[in-house]
Amino acid sequence: MKYLTISLLFLCGASATAQDGTLEAAVGPGRNRIARINNATFPLPVTLADLTVEKRHSGNLLKWTTTSEFNNSLFKVEKSSDGREFQYLGEVPSRAFNGISSGILYYTFEDPDPLPGPNYYRLVQYDLDGRFQYSLIRPSLREPVNP
Repeated sequence: MKYLTISLLFLCGASATAQDGTLEAAVGPGRNRIARINNATFPLPVTLADLTVEKRHSGNLLKWTTTSEFNNSLFKVEKSSDGREFQYLGEVPSRAFNGISSGILYYTFEDPDPLPGPNYYRLVQYDLDGRFQYSLIRPSLREPVNP
């Protein structure tokens, strides 16, 4: 989860600050605190618009699109045969300049060695500060090769 630092100063002399999960509001010349909320979250997620898996002769091609990114570092790609236990396949760095983008960005990753039968894929998006979030899981079925 990402946090945004916000400071507001109102004409009446009141102010509010949100930082690192804490929201405080103060009023008056001495800025006497009138409210404090701990563990307030102000998420600014990477918006993942699409994640697909295409079967190719050479393997499975993962394609995804983001419509906005804030503080994004990279995407790790994980695979599973059962949809529960995932293993690291590789990673793709953010295409956003300094991890920030308000436009559409396109990404791809090829799994050259898909498992026979079901393959489940997910992304793990990492922020520049090390926080992460998981994408939805996408399945792909490869027919087993008979000897």
